[in-house]
Amino acid sequence: MVSRSAAVLLCVAALSWAGGCVREGCWVEIYEDEHFSRADSWDVIHGPGRWSDLRRLPGAYKRDWGDRIDSLVVGPHARVILWKDRDFEDDFRMFGPGDRVPELDDLDFEDEAESMKIEYVP
Repeated sequence: MVSRSAAVLLCVAALSWAGGCVREGCWVEIYEDEHFSRADSWDVIHGPGRWSDLRRLPGAYKRDWGDRIDSLVVGPHARVILWKDRDFEDDFRMFGPGDRVPELDDLDFEDEAESMKIEYVP
């Protein structure tokens, strides 16, 4: 069991890199390959949070995700927005709770994302 003070410290650490405390079900699985293949890199990013440059993604196993996401799965309490450029610029795609996108290429967005926001959806 985690003490209240330890939970507060964990939340403060999360705030420093993600912009908010981690919420249950608020996450996205990102894959370097299509169809959720784990042959190459994949990661689970917990939100809510905002990342202006996916080339330096804190908390991820693979830190450089800029222009590398080919498929994704959105958690049951998350909304994910991906932008083509850093700093939330240019064209974007939005994905809702429970979305499973086996090929971002179908949305003309394969290997395009440079920034990302994960929002909590109750």
